[in-house]
Amino acid sequence: MAEVLIIEDEPVLRSSMARGLSRMPGVTVAEAGSVGEAVAVLDSMPPRLILSDIDLPDRSGLEILGEIGKRGLRIPVVFISAYLKAYSAQIPRHADVDVREKPVGLEELRSIVSQKLGAATPAEDAEPFNVADFVQLACLGQRSVVVQIAEAGTNTGSIVVHRGEAWAARDSRGAGQDAFYRLAMDPNVSASCRTLKEAPGDRNLFDPWEMLLLDAARLADETAAGMRGGPSHGESETAATPVPTEPEVEIVAAPVAPPEPPNDGFDDIWDEGVSALLARDYHGALKAFLAARDLRPKDGRVIANLDRLSKMGYADAGNQTPNQGA
Repeated sequence: MAEVLIIEDEPVLRSSMARGLSRMPGVTVAEAGSVGEAVAVLDSMPPRLILSDIDLPDRSGLEILGEIGKRGLRIPVVFISAYLKAYSAQIPRHADVDVREKPVGLEELRSIVSQKLGAATPAEDAEPFNVADFVQLACLGQRSVVVQIAEAGTNTGSIVVHRGEAWAARDSRGAGQDAFYRLAMDPNVSASCRTLKEAPGDRNLFDPWEMLLLDAARLADETAAGMRGGPSHGESETAATPVPTEPEVEIVAAPVAPPEPPNDGFDDIWDEGVSALLARDYHGALKAFLAARDLRPKDGRVIANLDRLSKMGYADAGNQTPNQGA
């Protein structure tokens, strides 16, 4: 059995990676230039770790996740792609998925392999890849895919990602944002992913994918808190932050401010805020966006996110009313 499977369509790069990793003690390497070739390896000698490009000639590299799941395997996958944007650090921290941006040096590759192969084998009852995982991976990789969602073997809906943008969502109850929210956070469904080869169809999702997933997670937390009769995720029972009474909040995007001078630290603080939002650390997000506002008071994205957090009950400490929490 090969320890590591490399899926990379550029033969020189693939051979270089394979040569460098095969020199590690006890590590054997298998190579594939497409998803189809990788599936053949899975069927003949499943590896312990997969290093895969996302932009492959036959299908999206993301589809290897579905192929792993179909076979009942648990194999960590590290996606290595040149098509990731600044949000690569915000990939969902799934036990079986990691993402690195090209170029990755040989020493870093060896470190990844050593870490992954030395880690404990994932538990058999670990959560499978869910809808949110597939959506984030596809958007980060700038791919066009269809995430198909099923329950008890019946197709109940789909989410289309077109060129890295959340494009459309439909389920048996409707379409658009409400369908996206239902599908993205339903714990009772299973998800698979295929490359979008046909036209994407009419668009019914227009918010950035980060905000769609953030809102879906927030609504799921509020629903769970309501069922428990307690505070939402991340809040103590004595927290002063009020629980929103209106779960649906429409945020009107503020106009984007003119470009600001570079190298003022804004981008790093902005990324911290978005990372905190996706991790549901709303207090951390508030702190970061307040710092970002100090640097660029007119930035429309910052204003919109502070407004969104305020409506969720996380108030701007500088503009609180007496009944608002810290």
